[in-house]
Amino acid sequence: MIPVDMEFQELVMEYLKEMPGRVASLRNAFDSHDMPALQRLAHQLKGSAGLYGFPKLGDFAAHLEEQVRAQAPRGRVEDALFAVLESCASTCEHLPSTNSIGMSSC
Repeated sequence: MIPVDMEFQELVMEYLKEMPGRVASLRNAFDSHDMPALQRLAHQLKGSAGLYGFPKLGDFAAHLEEQVRAQAPRGRVEDALFAVLESCASTCEHLPSTNSIGMSSC
């Protein structure tokens, strides 16, 4: 992530606080075989990850969206989902546990 002003950093921290909910929604959509929801969630994550400075996560989300849209076999969709989930965890893992105003990152 590139250096940015405090207001933007606060927005990023809020985005990261919401990551567990995004992960749960992705998993739930996959587990319930709700491919339209999974595609929509992947699309939203693709855009928001790029906006908040996490292009690698956005790339994984784009791949997941493509796999779902192409009606790829469930195993390939699951692999793409796993890559997104790992990237979500990695994104949170490499950030400090709290920022300068004491907010937890994930």
